[in-house]
Amino acid sequence: MVRHVSFIASQNGSSETEFQRYVLPVLRDSSKVERAYLALASYDEGSTTNVVLGFSGEFDLSLVNAIGGTFRKMFTKSAVLDILHLTKDQEAEIGSVCAPFYVRSNNNSRMRADERASGVGEPSTYR
Repeated sequence: MVRHVSFIASQNGSSETEFQRYVLPVLRDSSKVERAYLALASYDEGSTTNVVLGFSGEFDLSLVNAIGGTFRKMFTKSAVLDILHLTKDQEAEIGSVCAPFYVRSNNNSRMRADERASGVGEPSTYR
């Protein structure tokens, strides 16, 4: 059981930008997601790091499965993505190290402008 998640930095790169673009329709289709972040994190003050897609809003298992399915289609079996429904405290912490790549605003959603230009509780792990 994970007791603490430490968010280290934004996870950026061409593969990550492509993944964000592919997962954007999944996020748009869910009326439950407010914001989504892609970050590097460690658990329980461990020395290993993991890539985490954290999202705020209402939990939706079908959303988690859809994001995991998109990830599995894009990356090799050795790649790992943790998907985390963020608590308010976790969102404040992740927001201190990276900006959201997805923000729902009223009835529409958007990616951050720079992403467009460049092309609660336990995490769910996808390989």
